[in-house]
Amino acid sequence: MRSRNETWHNWQGNHKCRAEICYPKTVDDLKTIVKKASAERKTIRVSGGGHGRTNGSYSISPIVMNEGGIIVKLQNMNQGYVHNDNSNRVTVEAGMKVAQLEELVARNQLSFEAMLVPAFVEVGGAVAVGCHGSGFNQGTLSDQVVSMDIVMADGSVKTISQENDPELMRAARVNLGALGIVHTITFQCVKEFKLRSVTEKRDMQTTIDNIKELVEAHDYVEVFWVPYCRDAWVKKSDKVPWYTPGKNVPSKWDRVVEWLEIQVGTVGLASLTLLPRMTPAFTHVFLGLQKNETVIAPAHLLFHYQTYFPRKLWDVSYGIDIGDDFKNFQNAWNFTTNHICEFAKPKRSCTSVWPWAYKSGAIFPQHFVLHGRFIRNSDAYLAPSFGNSHTCMLQLVSYFGTSVDQFFADVEEHLLSLGGKPHWGKTFNTEIDFGKLYGENMQKFNSIRRQMDPNGMFLNDFTRRVFAA
Repeated sequence: MRSRNETWHNWQGNHKCRAEICYPKTVDDLKTIVKKASAERKTIRVSGGGHGRTNGSYSISPIVMNEGGIIVKLQNMNQGYVHNDNSNRVTVEAGMKVAQLEELVARNQLSFEAMLVPAFVEVGGAVAVGCHGSGFNQGTLSDQVVSMDIVMADGSVKTISQENDPELMRAARVNLGALGIVHTITFQCVKEFKLRSVTEKRDMQTTIDNIKELVEAHDYVEVFWVPYCRDAWVKKSDKVPWYTPGKNVPSKWDRVVEWLEIQVGTVGLASLTLLPRMTPAFTHVFLGLQKNETVIAPAHLLFHYQTYFPRKLWDVSYGIDIGDDFKNFQNAWNFTTNHICEFAKPKRSCTSVWPWAYKSGAIFPQHFVLHGRFIRNSDAYLAPSFGNSHTCMLQLVSYFGTSVDQFFADVEEHLLSLGGKPHWGKTFNTEIDFGKLYGENMQKFNSIRRQMDPNGMFLNDFTRRVFAA
């Protein structure tokens, strides 16, 4: 096993630390790391995989940071297999990339019922923070976990399964890396299916006003809006049988075009930090590039509709209960869009493309997408969607260097007042009272955590605040 002292940083580049970084290849290596940490009185954090050559995770939050401690990279532990018992289950090591997992599942005529969009992240990290896609009657990726093996603080390996210990599974499904080092994860899949996905532009406010009818009419719905535009675009998808003929199936050329668009778009986003009054013009051009389209393709190709992602993005994401007739969601969305407009100080309309249409002192705090995805409740203690009837994961994205502090603080305060909870891997106020936010669930998780890790070997400064440890 290779290990060395080096600088770790996350993919977005907003967190870094010096730590001993270990690259295990076997479960025995994991046990050795735990013994070493115990002997040297060091703490351990596990870092999932980011994009490209970075040694860091995709998370924007400080969840991995471990100055002077040990950071474990599981990239060499990426094997897996599909169970040969007609159970439609797959077991993989936590270091496997989501893309590899999808390939393994597809080769065996299976599919996930819901999946996060980025395919370059590692499975263990995606599960640990409760990553999600969309699907009104589907949960997060973590909710599709039925079993996992965890190397605990005493060096033993504990198998946790839904069948044998559902309470432990509720803690393990979204574990924040605080229970031990996850070695393997078993997922429940289904027989392969295709999706018929329709993307279309619609008047934004009309879409939000009629969101209940839209979401309840389809298996998967996502709403995207870029500020200062009248229209949003909606992606609505429904399951269709595997034998359904494909249509406009994503190709390698489409991925090349996407990569080029991301490069140009990133330059555009960066330029807005110097020329913020050009933000409305940029967002109108961006909206104009979105096209109405119908696609029929294998589910995994459409779950991962975006392959490449800009770097240096603030990404506030909160799970909020949709409320009766989606009123809670509409409250959150309308507050956010109205607040964007208040900051911009339009002379007349907040949908004008021209920079002179906004008053002196205008601030453009968000110049990228506002994104709503709808999922069912989770049974994981620390999932933002726990206990809700259904949840909207509301996401606000803006480029580093933008004047976002007050805007994000205002939006977070409002979302918290609606009972919202932040996505553990995204941008949020780390001083939130998580004990109060999660209440009895936090107590239950903490009780299990103390049993599995009595001395806090798997905590860092951030998670000690979370757990008041």
